[in-house]
Amino acid sequence: MVKKLLVGLLLVLVIASTLLASCTSNTTSSTSTSTPQGTTSAQSSTTTQTSTPATTSAATQANWWDKFGVPQYGGEVTAWSNQTVGGSWDPNAGRGLGAGAGTNLQLEILYTFDRALDRSIWAYNTGFTPLEYMEGALAESWEQADLSTVVLHIRKGVYWQNIPPVNGREFTAQDVQYSFDRTLGTGSGFTEPNPFRAGSYGAVASITATDQYTVQIKLKQPGVVGLYQVLTGNLGFVPPEWDQQADPSDWKSAVGTGAWMLTDFQVGTSATYSKNPNYWGYDARYPQNKLPYIDTFKQVAIPDVTTAIAALRTAKIDLMIETFGLLTMQQQQTLAKTNPDIQQAVIPGPAAVLSLRCDTKPFTDIKVRKALQMAINLPAIAKSFYVGTVNGDPVGLISPAITGWATPYAQWPVELQQEYTYNPTKAKQLLADAGYPDGFETNVFAPTGSYIPLLEIVKSEFADIGVNMTINVMDKPTLNALVSAGKEDQMSFDSGQMGSTGPVMDAINRRLTNSGENHTYNNDPAYDALVNKVNTAATTADMQKSAVAADMYSLQQHWSVNFCNTHQPLVWQSWVKGYSGEYGMFSSAKFYGLWIDQSLKK
Repeated sequence: MVKKLLVGLLLVLVIASTLLASCTSNTTSSTSTSTPQGTTSAQSSTTTQTSTPATTSAATQANWWDKFGVPQYGGEVTAWSNQTVGGSWDPNAGRGLGAGAGTNLQLEILYTFDRALDRSIWAYNTGFTPLEYMEGALAESWEQADLSTVVLHIRKGVYWQNIPPVNGREFTAQDVQYSFDRTLGTGSGFTEPNPFRAGSYGAVASITATDQYTVQIKLKQPGVVGLYQVLTGNLGFVPPEWDQQADPSDWKSAVGTGAWMLTDFQVGTSATYSKNPNYWGYDARYPQNKLPYIDTFKQVAIPDVTTAIAALRTAKIDLMIETFGLLTMQQQQTLAKTNPDIQQAVIPGPAAVLSLRCDTKPFTDIKVRKALQMAINLPAIAKSFYVGTVNGDPVGLISPAITGWATPYAQWPVELQQEYTYNPTKAKQLLADAGYPDGFETNVFAPTGSYIPLLEIVKSEFADIGVNMTINVMDKPTLNALVSAGKEDQMSFDSGQMGSTGPVMDAINRRLTNSGENHTYNNDPAYDALVNKVNTAATTADMQKSAVAADMYSLQQHWSVNFCNTHQPLVWQSWVKGYSGEYGMFSSAKFYGLWIDQSLKK
């Protein structure tokens, strides 16, 4: 049995160099909050003890994070959310301010990102990260007994927050089993999988607590995909007594193991979290510093983005980093000009797509599908619709921003590049060869919103090759219901289903023949076989190789008209330190290392 500790040799070396660089005693100027004091870390067996506080000076600029300065404890951070719902505090209930593991700061996940890893190695700015760049959170380590069996070692000394009916007891392997049984509909007492969460754990057959700190996972099929699903999934853990006794709609019962505890909630207005005094975690960048640094974390609901930007400008909010699909690059550019002190990062976003019904004429003919792609002038769209914020390169199912897991356009075979290059003359010839010399009538179903101008551009470019496209616009829930029922007769539009920056398994599974998300209705056993190689890969390297092949094959089949990857801006105040644009799969953990430079804020 080969043991794999995800903290790994890389983290050992990084932490060792951190401690060597911080073993000199420096004096810092006094502020209204205290500088972290030296403590003994019990984070894991690879953490080295130190007896002096972490400090930074001109003589010790040895780590990439030194640019932030010396961490300070205390203060409050106010973050923007566009969510206004209240609802349930059950992490299985979905997402939103007051529901879901992605929002609730009291919750934690099994594995998280490595705060000490140089962001030039891996930026943690997508929803997928290879296991080699992850480190233990609630699970301290894992090992694989065989390709169908994984053993998790639950971290000792982690406690539920001191809220009835859990009352601060230790987090155990039994809690992990209970939460997975509850999600998957397995084990005693659960018969139905959770509709919001179970689909993310499709490779998992069962999870069993073999003792207080050990969990055995059995997979439905041998391979590494199930391990990814378990370790990097955004499952919020629930103690059995809470599930059986608490009212999930009562915010006062919200409980987790995280760095903050919910201490106030105003429906549709705000959620306020206070520091958990019994939190287990330490900062890998300063291993003697207990997390979190910030005393209070407040989420404020502002549905209108323009109003939120005004609040940022007037320092009423500190963070706008939950902005996916909301804050535009144009707004980011304006902020850069008017408020240059506000910090910014740009993270990769997904791409829009026209899904073609490949089971319906004329899209059964690949020549027609190629013609539609060649009718689209992506470089011009990048300059006009995307105002020059993207390069116009087409993408497949997986974003090349997930380095090594998709082939960038510049590295595609020349013939394939030409098939995705604007060429209306060639497009007309392909239509004629397919039996449509005069073009044809078609339609697309699309949601209301900011992408209608893009579809108007597409409509005009299709018309140039004789294809007359009617745009049917409806609200998103109605469109989702129509597409889910398979009632779109020609094409459907989605603003973010290509160039996925999320889990690569989810991206390629969308085009499986029998997938409910296969809105192209392709029926291709060769593609299914490639995806099966991903889902049964024995190693990450094998999984990566097969994912690249599946993505390339889908591009060659032209099941959809593909656009270019987008970018998403994140913005925050200059006094918020310790943040490097982390985003995606890490739930509340991305906030734990933040701290406030009180002198700048004043």
